[in-house]
Amino acid sequence: MFSTFFFARLSERAGCYDDNGVRTWGWKNDLDIGAVDRVIIPVNVGNLHWVLVVIDVKARRFRYYDSMHGVGAAHVLVTARRWLLDEVAARLGKEVARACEIEVWEGEMDVGLPRQLDGGSCGVFVLAAADCFSLGAPLCFGQVDMPVLRHRLSAVLYVDSLVIVGACSLLPTVDDSSTAARD
Repeated sequence: MFSTFFFARLSERAGCYDDNGVRTWGWKNDLDIGAVDRVIIPVNVGNLHWVLVVIDVKARRFRYYDSMHGVGAAHVLVTARRWLLDEVAARLGKEVARACEIEVWEGEMDVGLPRQLDGGSCGVFVLAAADCFSLGAPLCFGQVDMPVLRHRLSAVLYVDSLVIVGACSLLPTVDDSSTAARD
């Protein structure tokens, strides 16, 4: 999975493609493009809405997930396809890229992503969907789950930022002897 900055840097100016801006990102993140099943890319469309692109390498398919309305799919999928072709050519060679026939991989839009019913949950939908895709789990959440997902994300961000994890009251105590002493 790439960071939220990846696609923004790849298409920094509207209508432009800048592979040089992200050429080393896969290498720095230990992306072995020949060995992964999926590449997950969060995308901010127009600085207003989050969507998710999943490049299903194994199934040879590009998937565009939008929890709201599907705007911007064509541009995003064209850019993701072009990046993958450039990445495979740079990492595995032009012959391998040609043999993969990335330019004819199917593109799917809005397949299976639960829908948001408000105007402010797209980021949480994208994070939850990315988590499901990375684990190979089904997308079994919806608008009703947003408050719980927001709390879980807050807890994960909070705990991840702490140097001493044991100071967080949200986590169960790891040491059984300290639990017994408190009881």
